[in-house]
Amino acid sequence: MARITLGIASSHSPQVSTPAEQWHVHVDRDRESPYLDFPALEAASTHDIDDQLTMTRMREKDRACQTAIDKLARTLEDAAPDVLSSSATTSGNSSSTMGHPRSGSSTAA
Repeated sequence: MARITLGIASSHSPQVSTPAEQWHVHVDRDRESPYLDFPALEAASTHDIDDQLTMTRMREKDRACQTAIDKLARTLEDAAPDVLSSSATTSGNSSSTMGHPRSGSSTAA
């Protein structure tokens, strides 16, 4: 009988896979988005948003994200599961895959 030995959850924001030097693209997109009231979000923020958008601060945050991703990878590697299942929900659509992590084979559901 199968046994669940590890559960991991992680954000999959595009920002996590974007180098800090390019985060301005996300900032600019959010500032210009017709779907966001950026001035209202700025006003509601508990931070001085401009302090959070300096290159120094963005690099610090990027390093923290990459360190956390590396830790997740080591945790998964240490668990050495026989089967790996992942799922994601984006824009209301769900997808999942299962496979053997060491064989490289997988199936999509």
